[in-house]
Amino acid sequence: MKKLLALILAILMIVGILASCGAEDLNGIGQPSEQHSENETHGKIEAPDEKETENKLDKNPDKEADDKGQNGGNSGNNENEEPTPPQNENSSEGLEFSLDKSKKSYTLVGIGGCTESDIVINKYNGLPVLTIAAEAFYSAVSVKSITIGDSVTSIKKSAFEKCLSLSDVNIGSSVLNIESNAFKDCSSIKNIEIPDSVKLIGENAFLNCKGAKNISVPYDAIIGDGAFDGCKPEELKCNLSVLKQNLTENIKSLTIGGIETVSQGAFEEVKDTIEKITFDEGLKTIESSAFSGCSSLTSVTIPNSVTSIGSYAFMNCSKLTSVTIPNSVTSIGSYAFMNCSKLTSVTIPDSVTSIGDGAFYNCKISTATIPAVAISVIPKSNLKEVVITTGNIGSSAFRDCSSLTSVTIGDGATSIGSYAFMNCSKLTSVTIPDSVTSIGDGAFYNCSNLTSMTIGDSVTSIGDGAFYNCSNLTSMTIGDSVTSIGEYAFRGCSSLTSVTIGSGVTSIGEYAFSGCSSLTSIKYRGTAERWNAISKGYDWDYNVSSTCVITYNYTGK
Repeated sequence: MKKLLALILAILMIVGILASCGAEDLNGIGQPSEQHSENETHGKIEAPDEKETENKLDKNPDKEADDKGQNGGNSGNNENEEPTPPQNENSSEGLEFSLDKSKKSYTLVGIGGCTESDIVINKYNGLPVLTIAAEAFYSAVSVKSITIGDSVTSIKKSAFEKCLSLSDVNIGSSVLNIESNAFKDCSSIKNIEIPDSVKLIGENAFLNCKGAKNISVPYDAIIGDGAFDGCKPEELKCNLSVLKQNLTENIKSLTIGGIETVSQGAFEEVKDTIEKITFDEGLKTIESSAFSGCSSLTSVTIPNSVTSIGSYAFMNCSKLTSVTIPNSVTSIGSYAFMNCSKLTSVTIPDSVTSIGDGAFYNCKISTATIPAVAISVIPKSNLKEVVITTGNIGSSAFRDCSSLTSVTIGDGATSIGSYAFMNCSKLTSVTIPDSVTSIGDGAFYNCSNLTSMTIGDSVTSIGDGAFYNCSNLTSMTIGDSVTSIGEYAFRGCSSLTSVTIGSGVTSIGEYAFSGCSSLTSIKYRGTAERWNAISKGYDWDYNVSSTCVITYNYTGK
C-alpha cells in the first residue's frame, strides 16, 4: 500500500513539471502574459496612426473633447506616457480646441501652450474651426497678429479683449457674428476691416481700439451700442448708424453706403473734421441742409444714382473746392452751394433741368461746364473759362464778366442773346457752333481783347452793335448765310484790318464799320453787281481807311 502511494505522488510531480514547461512554450517568452499586454497598449499611445485617432473621436467624442481641453491637444492622462505629437494642420501650434457635437468641426477654446505671437486660426485635425470661444485669448498680451481663416463663422464675447499688443487683425470672409467686447481695449490695432459677411457687431465690440486709423464696416451690419466708441479713425467706411457713436473726432475721409437718402444734420457729428465724403451707388436724394456747415469739407463724390440735391445742401462748406454732379441729377435746390467761398470749379450735366435761386451764391467759380439753364445761378465775378454744353445763351448771360477769357458754346445752341458777353473785356476767344443762327444786339459790345472771330454758315443775322468797340479784333469772317449786318455792328474796331463777307448779305446798317481806321481789305464772295445791290446804311464805312480795297468773287478762307 505504501509503495502504491509513493508511485502516485511521483506521477503527480512529473505531470506538474510537464504542465509548467507547456505554459512557457505557449507564451514563447520568459515573462508573464499580463506584462506583454501592458507593453502593447503603451506602444499604441506613443505612435497612433491617423485612422485610429479618428475612430477614437467617433466612439467617445465627449471624453476626447475633455482630453483636448485639459492637455492642449494630447489624449490620455497616464504620467508615464509620452505626449501625443501635435495634430494641427493650419492653426498655430499649441492652441486648445474642443470637438463640436457634430464631430465635424472644432471650437478654439484657448491659447493653451501656444507661444507664437502671430496666431493663425483655420483648421485642426483636418476639420474646420467654426468658433472662437468666449475669452479664448482674453488678456493674451503676447499676441501681436491674428489671422482668422475662412472656416470661422463666429467670434464670441471677449474673445480677444485686452490683447494690448495686438496690432494686425485679418478676419476671414465667413465670419457672421462678432459678439460684444470681442476686441475691447485692443488699443494697438492699426486697422479694422470687417468683411461683408459679418451681419452683427455686438456692443462694445471694438471699444477703445484707439490705434485704428482705418475702419471698414459692412453697410448692412447691425451695430451694437458702443461698438466703436473710443476709436479715433481718420478714414471710415460704414453706414450712417456708426456715426452716432463716439468715434468721430479725427475722421477726415468717409465712405457711406447702404442708404437712399441723406437727411438734414446727417453729418453733424463730423462737420468740423470731415474733409472727403464718398457715397456708394444706391443713394438717391441729398436733402436740404444735409452737409450744411461742414467747414472742413474739400471734396464730395456723388454717385450716378442721385436724382436731386436739396436746398442749402452744401451751404457754408467754406473749403469745398470742386464738385462734379452726375448725369442722374435733375434738380438742384435754392442756395444749395451758398457761401462755398472756395468752390472754383463746377460741372453741371445736361440732365439738370431745374436750379433754384442763388444755388451758387457767393461762390468763386473760375471754370464751369454747364447747360444754359445754369447760367443765371453761376456767379460771374471770378469766371474765366466756361463751356455751355447745351441750350441758348440768353440776354446779358455773361454781361460784365470782367475775368472771362474763353467761351465754348455747345452744338445745340441756336442763338446768342443781346448783350450776352457785353463788357467781357478779357475775353480772347469764342467758339460759335454752326447751329447758331443769330447774334443779338451788343452781344460782344466792349470785348476789347477779342482778336478774331469766325461766324458760321448757319448765322443769318448780326445784331446792332454786336461787336461795338472790340478794339483788338483784327479779322472777321462772315458766312454766306448771313443776310444782314446791323447798325454799329463793328463800330470802333480800330484794329480790324480784314473782313470777309459772304455773298448772302443784302443789307449793312448805319455806321456798321464806322471807325475801323485800319481796315484795308474787304473780301466779298459775290460779284461786283451783287455788292453794289447791297443796301448800305448812312456812313456805314465812316473813317474806314481810304486805301481799303474791295475784292470781289473771293474764294479763299
